[in-house]
This record gives sequence, structure tokens and C-alpha cells, in this order.
Amino acid sequence: MKYIKLVALLLLVGCSNPPNEFEQSVIDFADSHSNNSGVWSSGGTLHVASALTWQQASFQNKRATCSDFVNVLFSQQRLTFLSLEPHKIKTMSETLTVILNEKFAMSGTESQNKNRYKNKKVSIELAKIIKDIGWLLD
Repeated sequence: MKYIKLVALLLLVGCSNPPNEFEQSVIDFADSHSNNSGVWSSGGTLHVASALTWQQASFQNKRATCSDFVNVLFSQQRLTFLSLEPHKIKTMSETLTVILNEKFAMSGTESQNKNRYKNKKVSIELAKIIKDIGWLLD
């Protein structure tokens, strides 16, 4: 059953070029909170980005993007947490950023790196990580 739900989530954050429904929810969330400039959780732009784009982005952009995903999943009651304080969201976002940085670490020549990561999407990998570390409801 857990496997079926993970597959459904991954299909929801599928590989199409335009944002899918879940990615669009995250983008909409980010847009609605964009007036919070200067706040650590604002300015995320990697919601539908590839791993290659992630590799070149700033830590702030990565952390803010992860925060948007955490906030949307929490608002959809899909996380294992009953409540999330801002400091917990920040810690979770930083944890996700570090894990995804490791997962998308540059390797090999520029060409090898491009071939390895060109088809990897931030949204799909974040969904896998959130599931793997036990934050996603079954």
C-alpha cells in the first residue's frame, strides 16, 4: 500500500514540462508569499527545475523552494506532523536542501554531469526524500 501511494505521489509530480497540479500548488503558494522579501523562506524558484539548475542555485533559493514544498504538503495534511512552527519548517527545509545537494552533487566531467542529471527533477526527488525520511503520511 505504501508503494502504491508513493507511485501515485510521483505520478502527481511527474516529468511533464509544464507544472503539474502539485507543482502548481507549490508555485501558487510561493507566489502568494512573495511579498515576504528578506525572509529566509521567500524567493524559491526551483519548483519545476532540473537537477542541473539546482546545482547552480544559491542556498537561499534551495531552502526557500524546499520550504514551499513542506508548507504545501503540510497544508494538504500529507505530512506526519500535527503542527509545524516556523523554526521546524526552517530546520526541515535545511535538511531537505542538504540531502538534495548530496543527491545532486556534481560529478565527472561537465558532459557526464549533464547526462547524469538532465532528466532529474527537483520536485520528484524531493517527494522521494520526504517519503524516505518518514515525513509523508502513508
